Amino acid sequence: MEISIQDIQATMSAIDHRIAVILIITIIMTSFILFIILRSSILIRLSHLINLTNQIAAGNYNIRVNDDRQDEIGKLGRAFDQMSIDLRRSKEEIDNYNKHLEERVNDATARLQKAYEDLKNTQSQLVLNEKMASLGLLIAGIAHEINTPVGAIRNVLRNLGKKIVSLPKTIETFKNERDILPFSKMVMCLEDLIQTSSVTPQPVSYKEMKVVETLLMDKGIGNSKEMVNSLSKINFTDPEKIIKYTDCLRISSFFSLFESIGSIVQAARISETSSQKIAEIVRALKYYAYTDKDNVEMTQINESIQTAMVLLKNRLKHTVKVSTDLDPALPAIPCTCEIHQVWTNLLNNACDAIEELGEDYQGKINISTRKKDDHILITVTDNGNGIPEDKINKIFDPFFTTKDIGKGTGLGLSIVSGILKRHYGIIRVESRRGCTVFEVSLPIAAPSNNFSDGKDDGHIDERVDREHCPVTADSSPSGDAHVN
Repeated sequence: MEISIQDIQATMSAIDHRIAVILIITIIMTSFILFIILRSSILIRLSHLINLTNQIAAGNYNIRVNDDRQDEIGKLGRAFDQMSIDLRRSKEEIDNYNKHLEERVNDATARLQKAYEDLKNTQSQLVLNEKMASLGLLIAGIAHEINTPVGAIRNVLRNLGKKIVSLPKTIETFKNERDILPFSKMVMCLEDLIQTSSVTPQPVSYKEMKVVETLLMDKGIGNSKEMVNSLSKINFTDPEKIIKYTDCLRISSFFSLFESIGSIVQAARISETSSQKIAEIVRALKYYAYTDKDNVEMTQINESIQTAMVLLKNRLKHTVKVSTDLDPALPAIPCTCEIHQVWTNLLNNACDAIEELGEDYQGKINISTRKKDDHILITVTDNGNGIPEDKINKIFDPFFTTKDIGKGTGLGLSIVSGILKRHYGIIRVESRRGCTVFEVSLPIAAPSNNFSDGKDDGHIDERVDREHCPVTADSSPSGDAHVN
């Protein structure tokens, strides 16, 4: 039997084909079996882990993998479970910490608020103490200013009492002699007397008294010298009126009544003037000592400055010459009662600076007010010894003072700065030898209903730019008496 090469090749080809088919089927079946094995042992478990990871990312820390197999994915699952436990514990700790942190923050905030309130109360008390201390230093001068008009009232009342006691007898005598002259002329004379005596008298010179005395002698009045003295006391020395009423004045009973009425009118005028001075001082004390710092009222700055000048009148008139240039058209602005202390402290410092130069030094203070745009500018200028350049930036610091112990507390200008900042104001200062200028700027309308708490600084950011000093600057050494 013959086997050809072609048959062998055909047989080998068929065998190769079957082997290829079997190999393909084996590979497909093996791949399918591996897919099933991988899906059940790896893919499904990995998909489960991914799903759990998303849930943990969403904030669910209570889930577990629960994979007890000992392969790598099982180990990963147990590590995942431990991680979720740790995350839950950490979250609980963080939540608990945040809760306690909020409580601690609230507690710290409450303590800070209390400390702030205590600080504000202390500051208010400090301002009040400084105000009362300043008032204590001024009280001797104020007492003297009150005592002067009180003494005048007592003197005129004493004289008035004597006149009233003698008045019935004078009227009785006059009644018996009233027919000597027309009654209407006597009434006219008394009316002129009342009008003349109601006016504050000007000093009568010796020459004027001699003229009146000569006139009375020419009219045949014997006691002309005594009559001139009496007429000068009641401010009735006009020669024309004396000539007009000579016939009345020569009657002794009428002249006694004339003199008594003149004294009574003068007593009333002096009492009224003295009472007004006392009322002015009491009003200034009332405004200065008023302590309701939260009560905002419309205030006329010119009146506030004049109040400070009334309180310092005794010191100012013995220490310096004060000139004022107050704009009468200034509008009233919202202020608290603290604003009065600003002018008192500035004027006190100016007096201290001038007094440092000696009793013979001619001190001058100029106070001016004016309106500029939407602000009011107040300047207090003196020709004292000035503030050294190296200290001028410290004068508004609390407790900074260069005065001797017992003369300065270091709070005067610091309190001034604080008051002005609460009023949204600014204080500027410029000082050189013989000329120190404090310029205060206050808004006409406050930015809000509630006044500032004074936290913003900037009270000496600007300097007063002046080429001309309103006070005459005498040559004097530079010093630091301004720093209170």
